Amino acid sequence: MTFNFPIHSDLLDLPDLDEIQYDDFIGKETLNCEYKEFTFNNAGLPLDENSAEYYCYTNKFEFNPYVITNLIQYFKQYLPKYISAFINSNIDGEFYIGVNDYGFVKGIPYCGNLPCDYLENEARKIITIYMKYLNDNKYYSFDFNKIIN
Repeated sequence: MTFNFPIHSDLLDLPDLDEIQYDDFIGKETLNCEYKEFTFNNAGLPLDENSAEYYCYTNKFEFNPYVITNLIQYFKQYLPKYISAFINSNIDGEFYIGVNDYGFVKGIPYCGNLPCDYLENEARKIITIYMKYLNDNKYYSFDFNKIIN
């Protein structure tokens, strides 16, 4: 089982996928392949009036802390669900964050280098907490893929 997280960032080599570009079609969802488009809906984007005005006047948008918070919320909401579904169905599944339901790559809007090690550790903690029987890493792996603009 693999979890892929396409990102907008100057980051990693692309493992199995050559160079992915924004809006590339990577295939339809199937029984063993689930897509979730990244949004700020899960944990929100808490902006006060001053921050909103600053962003509007300067056109400098820095949402990195909110991206991380939302990714962790995605992990809590979806990883236990899809890991359980894939294992119970004996499916070697893949779960992507940053791809819409139609199979088009939208990425994760992060400026700079996404803290992949931190996110992977957080995801593993969540898996350990919610799925106590799944202590072995042989059931899942993580890939962070660079999106070319």
